[in-house]
Amino acid sequence: MRKKTKHITKRELKHIISEIVNRVLEKKTANTNIDISDIDINVLRDAYRDLRLTPKVTSFNDILSDLPGLNENFGDVLPADEVVEKIRKKYYFSSDLVKKVEAENKISVYVIIALVGINVTLIERDMDKMGYFLGLKQPPQTVNGMTFQVLQFEPKSEKQTDETEAIKLRYNTLFHWTPHYLSDIILKNGLIPDCKNTLYHFPPRIYLIKGDSTPTELYNLGQKLCSINGDSRNNGEYALLGIDIMKLEDNVRFYLDPNSDIGVYTEDKIPGNIIKIIEIRKFKN
Repeated sequence: MRKKTKHITKRELKHIISEIVNRVLEKKTANTNIDISDIDINVLRDAYRDLRLTPKVTSFNDILSDLPGLNENFGDVLPADEVVEKIRKKYYFSSDLVKKVEAENKISVYVIIALVGINVTLIERDMDKMGYFLGLKQPPQTVNGMTFQVLQFEPKSEKQTDETEAIKLRYNTLFHWTPHYLSDIILKNGLIPDCKNTLYHFPPRIYLIKGDSTPTELYNLGQKLCSINGDSRNNGEYALLGIDIMKLEDNVRFYLDPNSDIGVYTEDKIPGNIIKIIEIRKFKN
């Protein structure tokens, strides 16, 4: 008996591939979240303390020394392995609490910290001395009445590899979501690097979306941005902007987004005359 062959259209095949890719991406993203409940409870109990009370040994060549003027290299980017070791030694942390983890396009340092006193501020200050900025705070997690938070740090002055030429070869257009109430200002003045974001914390940058991103990826990102926008003007309407990058000056450079495999960023201004509104979409806010 002859077997029947089922044919599918190119559109159906594209949809199937898109769904598979999205499931892989969702799983990949989920794997970057650290579940604190997986850590040994004794390790967590030992870490649940005010770090101001930790005994410290002061050294004149230690970049993490709290004495002023002892080190002139504050802000230099140290290797991630060295950063992890210094934080562990200063606060007597278990290796389960400070890790070097590979993100999408580079290495980040994760620190699991008890939400006690000014612990987060202390860790931010130390990481700043070693050239790292707080890129992401994961939602607080509570285990046996103890609340912890995962902090993700990234190099603040060490740029990614310049991918400008490769990006221009692959795409003519990059995208950017913005609240619709800012559209007119952007079309007039352009996109200007800033760090206004309640989810991620980063140096002044403009984050853009790759030109071959699927509609699902675009709309999921737009919905997330709308959901974290606490501005009173946010009525859910967002504009998807298209940037004709082929008309940009050569001094505008692009780098891969370390937190998203559909994203790129620039630290240079993008003029308004090469930006247009692709569509207006209403999200739940």
